[in-house]
Amino acid sequence: MSKASRTVHSIEERLPAGELRQTLFTIEDVAELLKVPVSWVYGHTRSRSADRIPGFRLGKYWRFRETDVIAWLERKRSGGRTNA
Repeated sequence: MSKASRTVHSIEERLPAGELRQTLFTIEDVAELLKVPVSWVYGHTRSRSADRIPGFRLGKYWRFRETDVIAWLERKRSGGRTNA
């Protein structure tokens, strides 16, 4: 067993059930899902965006929980605004 897999295994034991099982999207994944350019997604990650896509940074990389993106999209469809 590699060091990385041992670390993930030990983290899984300490987190609530299912937390690591959530799918994480990259900027490219979100752009593909929404059928928009990657630059548009970057624009909607900025804190000054009135309609920010919920996500977080891991160093220089953006990651988005699938469930958060889908919920944000549903709010958009129903006309709600988000400031996540």
